[in-house]
Amino acid sequence: MFKYKEYTNKDCFEKDNRNEVWHTCKMENFISLSEERHDYYKTIIRLLHHNQVSSIEKKFNNLAEKWKNETGLFSTSIQKVNDTLLDIIGMGSDIVPFILKDLTKPSGTAHWHIVLKAITKENPVSDLDNQKNSLIKKAWIEWGKINKPI
Repeated sequence: MFKYKEYTNKDCFEKDNRNEVWHTCKMENFISLSEERHDYYKTIIRLLHHNQVSSIEKKFNNLAEKWKNETGLFSTSIQKVNDTLLDIIGMGSDIVPFILKDLTKPSGTAHWHIVLKAITKENPVSDLDNQKNSLIKKAWIEWGKINKPI
């Protein structure tokens, strides 16, 4: 496991080989490092970011599974709105890529439209397509590709 301190976008990590302590260093130093060492630090930062995202994704997946179990037999979007769905919406924009990922699965539900619309404040689904699950999914997946969350 890595030992690290909190960092801002202007900091990076530096390892002291004698006592295995991580220090922060200024971004100017990070930029002037050798390319090999630069790649090493980029990998560490990516891994740390991945661990943070993993906990968000795990929480999202747990809530999504709970929501699907609670509302799986309902057919209309209004029936799908419950406390668990509100908890999912409360997670904010960090979960948009996970929702879009779920939409790409054959088993993915178009009812994510409610959450995506609430979080992003956008609606790529036309009024004519609003009742067709396959078109709702397609519109949001295209939106995700254009706006780069997937």
